[in-house]
Amino acid sequence: MLRLLFAIALLAACVEPVDEDAGSRDVTVEVPLAEDGRVIWDIPPFEIPPAQEIFMCFFGTWEGPTVGVNSLRVTHPELFHHHSLLKEATENDPPDGTLLDCTAASEQWPPRATLFEQVGASPEPDEWVRLPEGVAFRLEEGQRWQADLHYVNTSTEPVMVNNVFDLGLIPMEEVEHIAGTINMDVGDLQLPPHEETSLTFACEMPREINVLALGAHMHSLGRSFVVRHWRDGEDLGLPLDVQEWEPEFRFVPPGREFAPGELTLLPGDVLEPTCTWFNPFDETVAFPEEMCTTFGVGYPIENSFHCDGGGLLAAGDGVIELNLSLAGTPMGDGVGEAMLMLRSTPPGPEDPTGPSQLFELGVIDVNGGLSLNVEDVVTGETEWYPVLFLDDNGSGLLGGPDSEDLLAIGEILLVPTNEPVSLDLVLGPMPQ
Repeated sequence: MLRLLFAIALLAACVEPVDEDAGSRDVTVEVPLAEDGRVIWDIPPFEIPPAQEIFMCFFGTWEGPTVGVNSLRVTHPELFHHHSLLKEATENDPPDGTLLDCTAASEQWPPRATLFEQVGASPEPDEWVRLPEGVAFRLEEGQRWQADLHYVNTSTEPVMVNNVFDLGLIPMEEVEHIAGTINMDVGDLQLPPHEETSLTFACEMPREINVLALGAHMHSLGRSFVVRHWRDGEDLGLPLDVQEWEPEFRFVPPGREFAPGELTLLPGDVLEPTCTWFNPFDETVAFPEEMCTTFGVGYPIENSFHCDGGGLLAAGDGVIELNLSLAGTPMGDGVGEAMLMLRSTPPGPEDPTGPSQLFELGVIDVNGGLSLNVEDVVTGETEWYPVLFLDDNGSGLLGGPDSEDLLAIGEILLVPTNEPVSLDLVLGPMPQ
């Protein structure tokens, strides 16, 4: 964070200081009235301290009927804005109307699937991205959502900002194909000081996807960003190719749009992002100071495609009937946040986590046993190695289990598409 503040201070040097007693600089935008067929999700204003990078999260629930979303306009201040995203939220999240600081890395992981990308925002031909007729995202009745808002205040004064999400809705009977978001994140990254670093990871497609758009996101230390397409070991080229990363791309991400059928991904195809950075500082740079994220839109995607460091997040149609029990005496109370990981490779004795499907189960109590359903599991012939850990000491899920948590490693699992599969796991103290 010291390097980030130093960079912000350099930018702020050209900003004329103001009297601290004058209060915040108000750069909020006007909230528009909802047009016919549209709905407004208005995020309350909040203040960003001077020379600070901050993530804010706001929670809500869609109370209307299940509809299609074929347009999303996002209004925000042009100054200081980094991104405004709508992500999936669950019943375990804070109540509707809660606005909180979620800058900490522990608040940003496990990653959440993005509900919608900005689409159909204007009739201009270069606007990201136009959905074909009959293609729309699905907004379920009762869907909880989280607004993920990222700002970098490059000035020497506090600023007041706000965000508005303007959604265009159509009846589900007009929707022929369900659109979904594509997100591929490198996961944990560590950039050593005074070195160039390249990281590559592979994301295997669980189903056929017609890609409509792909975009690239890094910060100011980026050098290049490419995504390679593989099929049965054959290199099919670079659907996204940014050989010279420019600092301004941090705020205006480069991207590419595809006509329907121009870029079709088949089951088993692999997209392989490679990001390269140079760290000029004396300290290691890590997430969220730097990122490597490929984002996009495609169809049909019933569940948003999110790959984190090679692992999939809630990307399929399968269901696991999960039965948990407790063996031994936990160091804590057997109550805490839990994470189920379905690995595509066997877990090692010092590597219980790794590339996997990730399922955050919320806060659970396993003292008397527990049964629950895990949905959106990738199905098919892939063998999964189930690993579950429970944060028994309140240290958080980020980074995997520690010596005071509870752990269960199960037998190899195949998940069919047409019926739930049962999985019994016994949680016990971490091996010493």
